[in-house]
Amino acid sequence: MFANSADYKVGISPALGREFRLETREKLRDRRYYRVREPVFGTLFELMVNLPSENFEKENSLIVHASGDMPDILARCRELESKGFPAVEIEGALHDIYTLEATFEAVAGKLKEWLK
Repeated sequence: MFANSADYKVGISPALGREFRLETREKLRDRRYYRVREPVFGTLFELMVNLPSENFEKENSLIVHASGDMPDILARCRELESKGFPAVEIEGALHDIYTLEATFEAVAGKLKEWLK
C-alpha cells in the first residue's frame, strides 16, 4: 500500500514480474540463498504470484537496474524503459546495486529533478 500511494517511486533492481523462468529461479537459488533461507525453495515465487501489480507512472517513477541483472528482472525493466519509463542501467553490475555509487548518483539526480 505504501508504494502505491507514494509521490515518487524508485525501483532498484525491482522484481516487477510475478512469474520467473527456471533460469532465474536457479540463479536466485545458487547466488542468493545465503541471504534468505526458505524452508522450501520456491516459497518466494509462490508469494510473488499474489502480489499486486506494479504501480509505476512515467512522470514520478525511476527504475534502476544492473546490466547483469537476473534475466527476468532485466527483461521487464528494459520493457518498461522501451515504453518510455525513466530507467538507468548500471553497466557491468550484477543484481545487488543498492550500495553502488552509480545507483546513488542516479537516484540523487532524479530526486533533484523531482524536488526542484
